[in-house]
Amino acid sequence: METEIQQLVSMGFPSAMAAQALSAGGGDLLKATDWLLNPPPNHSPPPSNSTPPNIQPKINQFFHLHTNKNQTHQEHDNIDGDEDSPPLLLHRKKRQKSAEIYETTQKPSAAPPPHAPLSERMRPRVLDEVVGQDHLLGKDSLLRSAIACGRLPSFVLWGPPGTGKTSIARAIANSSPLLRFVPLSAVTSGVKDVRDAVDAARKSKTKRTILFIDESTASQIPTDSFLPAIEDGSIIF
Repeated sequence: METEIQQLVSMGFPSAMAAQALSAGGGDLLKATDWLLNPPPNHSPPPSNSTPPNIQPKINQFFHLHTNKNQTHQEHDNIDGDEDSPPLLLHRKKRQKSAEIYETTQKPSAAPPPHAPLSERMRPRVLDEVVGQDHLLGKDSLLRSAIACGRLPSFVLWGPPGTGKTSIARAIANSSPLLRFVPLSAVTSGVKDVRDAVDAARKSKTKRTILFIDESTASQIPTDSFLPAIEDGSIIF
């Protein structure tokens, strides 16, 4: 039962509602999901204070010691005088510029053409337009803080069709001008497509590449084809 509850919670449902849905569905995950999406008329949601808020740690706290070390060096350098070496100054300026760009207000990308399908025209273009999935994109979420400080890691978006996996990935790519979005379908793409995307990412000096593999569960692409690029930071997977 705990496994099913965790699966429902990972879809964005509160744990109390997940437990209630599994109880109503006799422990069947599909029935519980249908119950959550189409609750009975006499169902009333649990009070908002039934579960504690899910506050995730900020990702920059994992680099707290590194930040303190840099601050200590900076204070020491200020005492000794302006004797910083050019490489160190260049590194600091790059880090400061990167943080400023990530902290700028999100600007929606160009609107889709009017003849595009309704699903494409209604797709959120920036993170603030995404409705739901607060456990991923809330103000105190780990993913939001990772985007804010420019340390976006590789990760997996898991869930049933229509829950916004592709939309969230595109919105993340639009959250910063330092990111470029390269979508590939695991059903139609092969090793050559992955290698071409990795080569293009390594040639791009001004932007980091988000390589989005859709339908990854049906992928026939060997993981060895993109694992080295993930490990050396050439792509965000």
